[in-house]
Amino acid sequence: MFYFMRTTLDINDELLRAARGEAAKAQTSLRSVVERARRTYLGRRGKTPEYRLRGRLQPGVRLDGQALFGLMDGHS
Repeated sequence: MFYFMRTTLDINDELLRAARGEAAKAQTSLRSVVERARRTYLGRRGKTPEYRLRGRLQPGVRLDGQALFGLMDGHS
Protein backbone atom coordinates (compact mmCIF):
# COMPACT_ATOMS: atom_id res chain seq x y z
CA MET A 1 0.00 0.00 0.00
CA PHE A 2 1.30 3.47 -0.87
CA TYR A 3 1.05 6.50 1.36
CA PHE A 4 1.44 9.99 -0.01
CA MET A 5 2.60 13.06 1.84
CA ARG A 6 1.74 16.53 0.65
CA THR A 7 4.63 18.97 0.64
CA THR A 8 5.60 22.31 -0.85
CA LEU A 9 8.57 22.75 -3.18
CA ASP A 10 10.11 25.90 -4.61
CA ILE A 11 10.72 25.27 -8.32
CA ASN A 12 12.36 27.58 -10.81
CA ASP A 13 9.73 29.10 -13.15
CA GLU A 14 11.47 27.82 -16.29
CA LEU A 15 11.70 24.30 -14.88
CA LEU A 16 8.04 24.37 -13.85
CA ARG A 17 6.98 25.47 -17.34
CA ALA A 18 9.02 22.66 -18.87
CA ALA A 19 7.52 20.10 -16.47
CA ARG A 20 3.99 21.31 -17.21
CA GLY A 21 4.74 21.11 -20.94
CA GLU A 22 6.02 17.56 -20.53
CA ALA A 23 2.91 16.61 -18.57
CA ALA A 24 0.64 18.05 -21.28
CA LYS A 25 2.59 16.31 -24.05
CA ALA A 26 2.42 12.96 -22.21
CA GLN A 27 -1.21 13.58 -21.21
CA THR A 28 -0.39 12.97 -17.56
CA SER A 29 -0.28 15.00 -14.36
CA LEU A 30 2.43 17.37 -13.23
CA ARG A 31 2.73 15.22 -10.13
CA SER A 32 3.50 12.17 -12.26
CA VAL A 33 6.19 14.02 -14.20
CA VAL A 34 7.85 15.31 -11.01
CA GLU A 35 7.71 11.87 -9.35
CA ARG A 36 9.25 10.19 -12.39
CA ALA A 37 12.02 12.79 -12.54
CA ARG A 38 12.81 12.36 -8.83
CA ARG A 39 12.83 8.56 -9.10
CA THR A 40 15.18 8.76 -12.09
CA TYR A 41 17.49 11.15 -10.24
CA LEU A 42 17.49 9.13 -7.03
CA GLY A 43 18.05 5.90 -8.97
CA ARG A 44 21.27 7.29 -10.45
CA ARG A 45 22.80 8.25 -7.12
CA GLY A 46 25.56 5.94 -6.04
CA LYS A 47 25.97 4.40 -9.48
CA THR A 48 29.03 6.41 -10.45
CA PRO A 49 32.11 4.30 -11.13
CA GLU A 50 34.23 3.72 -8.09
CA TYR A 51 37.82 5.03 -8.26
CA ARG A 52 40.41 2.39 -7.56
CA LEU A 53 43.96 3.30 -6.65
CA ARG A 54 46.52 1.68 -8.93
CA GLY A 55 50.08 1.43 -7.85
CA ARG A 56 51.40 2.88 -4.60
CA LEU A 57 50.48 6.08 -2.85
CA GLN A 58 53.18 8.72 -3.07
CA PRO A 59 54.71 9.84 0.24
CA GLY A 60 52.93 12.85 1.72
CA VAL A 61 49.73 12.44 -0.29
CA ARG A 62 46.52 12.40 1.71
CA LEU A 63 43.44 10.62 0.41
CA ASP A 64 41.20 13.61 0.99
CA GLY A 65 41.14 17.23 -0.06
CA GLN A 66 42.15 19.13 -3.15
CA ALA A 67 45.69 17.73 -3.31
CA LEU A 68 44.36 14.31 -4.31
CA PHE A 69 42.07 15.76 -6.96
CA GLY A 70 44.98 17.75 -8.34
CA LEU A 71 47.11 14.63 -8.64
CA MET A 72 44.27 12.76 -10.31
CA ASP A 73 43.93 15.58 -12.83
CA GLY A 74 47.67 15.52 -13.55
CA HIS A 75 48.62 18.66 -11.59
CA SER A 76 51.48 18.55 -9.12
